[in-house]
Amino acid sequence: MLMPMVSSSQAGDTFTLYKRGKQVKNPQTGVSFYLAGKPVAQLRVESVDGDTPDTQYAIVSVVSGSFDKGALDNYYVQQ
Repeated sequence: MLMPMVSSSQAGDTFTLYKRGKQVKNPQTGVSFYLAGKPVAQLRVESVDGDTPDTQYAIVSVVSGSFDKGALDNYYVQQ
């Protein structure tokens, strides 16, 4: 799996993949936001590449858990 580079990531780093929480709208302010996500998988960085911060990326493997690879917009990564 390929993911955008998270600042200063290196091989061996692990990350948690979260399913994005439900989007809700504050009735008083009208501001929309997402509720807290739910952890669904652990990812490990296998390698990193790219010449500049704008072109860097990481190859990761799934250590545990599962997710819908066809709906990546529904997930986010945290270290």
